[in-house]
Parts: sequence; C-alpha cells; structure tokens
Amino acid sequence: NEEEIRRSTAVAGHTWGEEIENLVNVVSAAETDDDADRSENENAKHVECLIASDCIYNPTYHAALLQSASALIEPCTGIFIVGYSLHG
Repeated sequence: NEEEIRRSTAVAGHTWGEEIENLVNVVSAAETDDDADRSENENAKHVECLIASDCIYNPTYHAALLQSASALIEPCTGIFIVGYSLHG
C-alpha cells in the first residue's frame, strides 16, 4: 500500500560520523499514527533499511559513514544500500 510506504519512510540529511539523534527523531516522526505502534517505536533507534547515495567519493569519510550506518541499522537484520557512480 502506497500510504503505508509513505508513513514508514523518511528522508533526512546527515553529516556522517555526527550524532544520530536527529535522524532517529526523523525516523520516529515517520512512523505510523497508530497509538500502539507509536509507543512501541518511540524508543526505536534502529532502521531496517538505510539508503545512501553518492556519498563514498571521498575515502576520508568512509569510517564516519560506517560509524553512522552501524549506529542506525538493526544490528542483525538491517541492511545498508549505497548507490554510487564513478566520477572522473
């Protein structure tokens, strides 16, 4: 259902390596409006799927990228999808 997908996704900018609290707040705000789901998800600090695009061009930030991604995705089942294209 398109509405369900819209309610369970969020888009947010982030500087890799910085605290993830703002991202967690954005994800929590995107959760469903159902009271049972909201109370369950308010303490959730992980996402099932994290998508990053065109952000691995500078090797200096790879460790920070992995730090943020590791803090955000579900430890055992989360996935991290990175899209990129070669530049130059």
